[in-house]
Amino acid sequence: MAKNSVKQIEKDEKRILEELSKNANKSINDIAETCGFSRQKVWRVINNLEKNHTIWGYVAVVNEEKLNKKSYIMLIKRSNKPVEKDVINDVIHRESAKKAKKKGIDITNSHYTHGAYDWIICFNAPDIRAAKGYSKSH
Repeated sequence: MAKNSVKQIEKDEKRILEELSKNANKSINDIAETCGFSRQKVWRVINNLEKNHTIWGYVAVVNEEKLNKKSYIMLIKRSNKPVEKDVINDVIHRESAKKAKKKGIDITNSHYTHGAYDWIICFNAPDIRAAKGYSKSH
């Protein structure tokens, strides 16, 4: 059997990623049926995506009100100095999210941008006091 081309492999990965983004709890059998792939192929592709860190976790979308939390957005304007490598590593390895979690803060999104504000962090906190405390620490 001929090996798949890189282009075909990327296309297959994209189809599986699209299915996972719709419902990360979907079974391998359901994904295989929807995509028209074998169960083994879907398992192999998902395993490879996890190994190369295209997928690094599965998250449930939760109504934060059920957890007695509210959503907040923090806009960060940084100086004209480059971002330090240890800060970037903290973000990549989710160390800052782990530190926030200890304070009752759940980071939902983090976006690096360009313009008036250079970083956008979306998070859930139990109240405005906790949100302000988290914001002041950055």
